[in-house]
Amino acid sequence: ERIAGRWPDHAILGEEAGVHRQDSPYLWVIDPLDGTRAYASGLPVWGISVGFLENGEPQAGIFYLPATDEMYWADTEGAFRNGEPVQPLPLIGPDDPLSYLLVPSNAHLVYEITFPRVRSLGSTAAHLLYVACSTAVGALTRRVYLWDVAGVLPLLRHCGVRLIYLSGDPLDPRALLENPRLPEPLLAARAEYLEAVR
Repeated sequence: ERIAGRWPDHAILGEEAGVHRQDSPYLWVIDPLDGTRAYASGLPVWGISVGFLENGEPQAGIFYLPATDEMYWADTEGAFRNGEPVQPLPLIGPDDPLSYLLVPSNAHLVYEITFPRVRSLGSTAAHLLYVACSTAVGALTRRVYLWDVAGVLPLLRHCGVRLIYLSGDPLDPRALLENPRLPEPLLAARAEYLEAVR
């Protein structure tokens, strides 16, 4: 209601409400609860995601984790965590004993994963932002929706994280405007580690 009241010509895509006004170049993509199962289980890794796209290009995004009171946001100028500039940690390579890959909770049923350390924390957006902040070397997603990733896309871009489909094709948010479900799972990592993680 607030977005529609302030910018009545903007479109809104939400997990719960579908699309309103498909004819606008401005699109707000909202996931009111990313990590529903983690939330329902009493775990702290879940959040609220809002992304803003212009002509299908990510311009700004916010991901807020209420349980830990962490607010991440980014636009075309910079990225921030609780008001402070995001400073990714020194890169940890795939061979480092501290590196790990974030995966969906059912990854063991779907994939044969040879990476030595995997974790599942419950939220696709949180998995991706941990890659952006260099706490995880990479993340593998399920076949998720645009609202699962839109809020963190500007943060990923700012931190040098690349998103590709498992086939190797890059993620193009513009291709998801008609159908917001991704055609295949995504892999996220810093450019220099993407192929090694893949």
